[in-house]
Amino acid sequence: MRLSVSPLKQFAVFSFFSFVLLGVMLVWFLSGQIEKEMAAATADMVGHQVSAMIRAQLSAADMGEPMTGKRYAAFDAFLRHRILSSQIARVKVWNRAGTVIYSDDPALVGQVFPVEGELREVFAAGEAVATVASLKKAENAHEQELGRLLEIYVPMVPSDSNEVLGAYEVYLYYAPIASAVQRAQTWIWGSVAVTLLALWGCLSWVFARASRAIVRQRNLAITDPLTGLHNRRRLLEQLQGERERSKRYGTPFALILVDVDLFKDYNDAFGHPAGDDALREVARRMLRCVRGLDTVARYGGDEFAILLPAIGLAGAEQAADRVRELVDTQPFAHGSLTVSQGLACHSGSAQNDIVAAADAALYQAKSLGRNRVSAATTARDGSS
Repeated sequence: MRLSVSPLKQFAVFSFFSFVLLGVMLVWFLSGQIEKEMAAATADMVGHQVSAMIRAQLSAADMGEPMTGKRYAAFDAFLRHRILSSQIARVKVWNRAGTVIYSDDPALVGQVFPVEGELREVFAAGEAVATVASLKKAENAHEQELGRLLEIYVPMVPSDSNEVLGAYEVYLYYAPIASAVQRAQTWIWGSVAVTLLALWGCLSWVFARASRAIVRQRNLAITDPLTGLHNRRRLLEQLQGERERSKRYGTPFALILVDVDLFKDYNDAFGHPAGDDALREVARRMLRCVRGLDTVARYGGDEFAILLPAIGLAGAEQAADRVRELVDTQPFAHGSLTVSQGLACHSGSAQNDIVAAADAALYQAKSLGRNRVSAATTARDGSS
């Protein structure tokens, strides 16, 4: 069974998930930017602080060989007192040859590593570089136990030189930055969700109004304004569909043309408003006599039409007789009215053929004295 989903529901579902996807992408992008900005700001702040404190403690001569003995002890005591804290996990000092001349982990002092990655970048650019440490390099074997870290490289210019002779490598615990990023993400999620939900609601409201306006215009185009029935245009559309269905599957269908007898006399006697009321009442009674799948339309003036899909001659005659009886037996506001009906029932009949056949049968019903049903002779479509 094929389910029919209205365009409004399709738009609502598609746009909702599109906005959800857009929101996720925005949060992901903004979170990444915030994380980069926080890392850069932290690197800049720590870089200035560390550089200002360490520069005065080192000379160009210190950058040649790893620190040992009293020199290492004095420098290490200074760093532990002034720099190493609950936020800074580790400090290294490199020379340009890739030798660790100082580390708060004595096991690293004197080791030589390739000058690559961020270390090479800071030597080339002369500016601080920050990154979330992957801790996969050989030089990071001693830092892996410290957890996630923010790795900051700061160019080192000794107090007695104007050249970059090495670099400070500072490791910060990443947890405070991650906590700040998490708080920012929460705020971003809320802001993006509220903004996109409001935008989605506005677009859905606009689309709903436009859809309703289109439906109203469509209904106006196929509805008779006086009776509320389908108009002739809609009847002919439905009739064409039934003709094609009949040709494809061989199913019969019927057309009944209904004419209100002596309606001009009724209209002249009681006035046009009374005549309009009578036409509306005829329309209501006709609707009570047909099935839900049938099409009842105002064909023009005081003429109506009933299109009955998937029905044979006997069934169509019964429907027509119910209409005739209901109109005849119940009085109207200003007296009685009757209807004459012409019926044509065909399988594979062309549109013009069935209309002409029903119209000829209607003429016959009126010629025989009105208030009756006349059925046309069954005819086949010669083009089939």
